Amino acid sequence: MRTYSDTNSFVKKFTFEPKRLKICSIRMRTILFLFFIYLVTTQCVAQSHIQHKRDSLTIAFKHDSIDIYEAKPVTLYLALDFRNAYIGNRFLSFVGPQAGVILNSKHIVGFSFYFLNKFSPFQSDKISVYSFQKIDFISAFYQYILYNSKHFDILIPVEIGYGRYKATKENTSELIESNIVPIGVGFRCVILPHKWVGLKVGGGYNYIWEKNNQIGLGGLNFAIGIKIDLRQLYLDYRFYHLKQSHKRFLKKK
Repeated sequence: MRTYSDTNSFVKKFTFEPKRLKICSIRMRTILFLFFIYLVTTQCVAQSHIQHKRDSLTIAFKHDSIDIYEAKPVTLYLALDFRNAYIGNRFLSFVGPQAGVILNSKHIVGFSFYFLNKFSPFQSDKISVYSFQKIDFISAFYQYILYNSKHFDILIPVEIGYGRYKATKENTSELIESNIVPIGVGFRCVILPHKWVGLKVGGGYNYIWEKNNQIGLGGLNFAIGIKIDLRQLYLDYRFYHLKQSHKRFLKKK
């Protein structure tokens, strides 16, 4: 037979069970809420960290891009020069690389090496009654940048060099050879329809000392040719490589 105490404990058990269930439910909801807050906070921190890295990479990319193209007190000068020098009613066609430095964006100093252009559609190796098999000379040059813009430059060049030529006289088999010292001054205008390639026109006076002969290489001249800016090509290549590296880093992040 169930006693009063047994009945009382039974009643208490069923009386307090809902309270325990309610407390457990509140605790579970609290834990789930805190876990949700943790997940959201972690995700936000991770996204913030990734965005910070992306921003840092973008800032570094902009800084490096400016550093590539920024005018500096001393910068490298590289060019491939096509020169057609008109002498009388004939002209000689030369081609040669130029290398030097640009100082304070106003002065260009360097060296160049010229030889007869054998491949140009404007190829010409004759003046007066002489045909040239070879004209090679190396020169030290200085160019003052009188005006500089994106599509048009005006320069005042001065150069002195040393070289040698071989030529034959028309209607004879006589070979004429001589060492030469060319000295020149003039002006150059460079039209730049594209930043890599320009059309160069100009004129000036060339005095050419010849050791053995005097066949008339010197005098007033008018020059027209093409300039290929190797330095700009190099800078654009560096920028392209930097841009591709930046894209790869962003994909990894």
